[in-house]
Amino acid sequence: MLAIGGLFGRFRLKWIIAMGLLFGVFRYGLYATNSAWPVLLGLSFHGFAFTLTHISSQIYLAERVDPEWRTRAQALLSLMTAGVGNLLGYFLTASWLTYCTTGGNVAWFTYWAGLGGIVLAVFGYFLVGYRGKT
Repeated sequence: MLAIGGLFGRFRLKWIIAMGLLFGVFRYGLYATNSAWPVLLGLSFHGFAFTLTHISSQIYLAERVDPEWRTRAQALLSLMTAGVGNLLGYFLTASWLTYCTTGGNVAWFTYWAGLGGIVLAVFGYFLVGYRGKT
């Protein structure tokens, strides 16, 4: 969080958010190992993934949205990430966990690899779809 100002001075916003998504993919990859130290390391990457995606998105809105629309845009971002987005995410990951569970045993590699694959797909879509300032 302390270094985000320096990152904004060095990199374009697209690449900062892309780094956050890659931290998320890497984090889920570490979880998929199902070993103690990689899982703990993956937990430490949560802050990087969150800061580089969510906080950077808030900064993007503050810089690029007209002042009369800024409050509405930030409220919509909060609703989609902390409200409806969380609720939908809980339901979908619970369904995915149920799918990965057989006989009381969870296939953790499959579970985390599936979530990492979704974040990787979002990363690819973001790279292709985000155009930035022209």
